[in-house]
Amino acid sequence: DDFHDEDDDSDDEDDDPDDGDAEVSVADYDAPDLLGSAVEEYGEFDNFDPSRTDMSQVIGNPAGSMEHWHLQEGQTCAVVAQEFILNEQFGTDFTEQFLEDYATQAGYYLPGMGTPPHDVGNIMLDAGMRVTRSYNSSFDNLIENLQDGHGVLVSVSSDSLWSHGNSEIFMPGIGADHVVQVIGIDYSGNEPQVIINDSGIADGCGILVDADDFVEAWSAGGYYMISAEVNTNA
Repeated sequence: DDFHDEDDDSDDEDDDPDDGDAEVSVADYDAPDLLGSAVEEYGEFDNFDPSRTDMSQVIGNPAGSMEHWHLQEGQTCAVVAQEFILNEQFGTDFTEQFLEDYATQAGYYLPGMGTPPHDVGNIMLDAGMRVTRSYNSSFDNLIENLQDGHGVLVSVSSDSLWSHGNSEIFMPGIGADHVVQVIGIDYSGNEPQVIINDSGIADGCGILVDADDFVEAWSAGGYYMISAEVNTNA
């Protein structure tokens, strides 16, 4: 079946494995089985406001990315995060339901459960983007990808992220259970803050997370990062 919606007349598809890093080895890391945390009703984060920020101190294009945020409807964080990137990069209007159905049929998503870590990014890959997946990524890697205009996803512990690093449940090594889109880094304050589109909480549009809290939540998944860029050779 064609990836593109029936209303999209484009025939562009990317089936060349050399156009993206389609395989990821997790043999050396005890990765979780699935990434698909349920929607929570709390968060208590500040949201990024470009009108009140010195944009010369911000990396990325958070305002543009925030336009595509919405709350997820199930354990679809990885599907929805890819939807955000596709719609921003291509100007499309893919819906969560369409991409969930596609990912389910393709074997990337298990309904009501979530997405295996090595399958995060496959929807974007099938849409013709260049996708790179890596464990043990650094904060500098995040910065470089944002500066280059790439879409960036990371796996995190939702409990650690949503508790601002103060969770009594989270312990290093328990694994990540959630995917969020990193859309910017704000250096305008006393401490850097990571700007995130988080489909799992009601106020998740462009939330501001202290960099230290973000890194702690990110560490749960082995600093797993998925970056995507438009494939100009497609």
